[in-house]
This record gives sequence, structure tokens and C-alpha cells, in this order.
Amino acid sequence: MDNINSNENTVIACEERKLLALEATWEIEQLSILIIEISDKLDAETLAFRGLGARIKELNSTIMSAIGDENMENNELYMEIHKRPHPDNLKHI
Repeated sequence: MDNINSNENTVIACEERKLLALEATWEIEQLSILIIEISDKLDAETLAFRGLGARIKELNSTIMSAIGDENMENNELYMEIHKRPHPDNLKHI
């Protein structure tokens, strides 16, 4: 049984594999929230720690969208990851 099918522009995972990937991202999200909450209780020198937790949470959300939100455009995913538009505007994808 194939778990992943792909062509030039699309990867399609079986439902079980998608669920496993989403379960991993849900756990990452909870860990990033914990990092942010812990850093709130520490001194000002831990702002980088808090920022790290926030970025992990943000990237994890992007992964969840890429896996589970068919309406999320590739340009939007690129923007969330790189914080700037794609130079080619991803028109071909």
C-alpha cells in the first residue's frame, strides 16, 4: 500500500499518514505554548526563549495548514515561512 502519491506539484498522503503528521504538529504546538508560558515567568533576558517558542508555534501552524487546509495557497504558506513574498510569486505551483 502506498502511503504517499505525488506528481510535480502535489503530494497526497493517505488519511492515516495525514493524521499521524497532524498529531505530531498538535504535540509541537503544546510544547511551544509551554515554552512561551515558562518564559513569561522568567526575567527579561529570556525574551529570546519566548521568541523561539512563538516562532516554533507559528511554523507548526504553517505545517498544519499545508497538511490539512486545501484552501491555503502556496504563496500564503511561503509568506508565513519566509515573512516576504516569493520572488516568483509561485504562479506555477
